[in-house]
Amino acid sequence: MAKPLSNVEQRSMLLARMIEEVAPDFLDVVDQRLDKNLGTALRRCLACKQTALCQDWLDGRRPEIDHRDFCPNAELFEYLSQRKVANAR
Repeated sequence: MAKPLSNVEQRSMLLARMIEEVAPDFLDVVDQRLDKNLGTALRRCLACKQTALCQDWLDGRRPEIDHRDFCPNAELFEYLSQRKVANAR
C-alpha cells in the first residue's frame, strides 16, 4: 500500500502544477534568487487554506474561478510573467 503524502509533499505537488499551469516559464525568468522565490512560494502554499479549491481548479473542475482570486502566489507568478516579457525585449 502506498504511503499517504505528507502536507509538504502534497503542497509541493500543487505548487508545481500551479507553476506549470499559470507560470510555465517560472524557471526561465528567475535569477540567482531562485531559492528565495521557490522558498517563498512553497511557504505561501503551505500556509494557504484553499487546498481543495486549488486542487479542483487545477483538475479543471472550477473553470469559472480565476487562480488570482485564491492563490497566495498569484502576484509572484504575475511578476515573473512580466519579467519574462521585459527580458524578451
